[in-house]
Amino acid sequence: MFEFRYTKHSEEKLLERKLSKSMVEDAIKNPHRIDTTRFGRKIANKIIDGKVLRVIYEQYGNLYIVVTVYYIMKDRY
Repeated sequence: MFEFRYTKHSEEKLLERKLSKSMVEDAIKNPHRIDTTRFGRKIANKIIDGKVLRVIYEQYGNLYIVVTVYYIMKDRY
């Protein structure tokens, strides 16, 4: 079972970028690719409508803390 929590920053970015929590959670559950940052955070990459949704998060067992979320163009993926 997945448990999701959102930082204040990620909540602000969801509103600013008009993204839903369901999109973010789907990207984490069903990514096209996962990268790891040098700080141990993970980046879920999900292609949606020709763009790549990137979700930066920390994972502690079944707990996922969403740090930030943004789109990049697919050619930068």
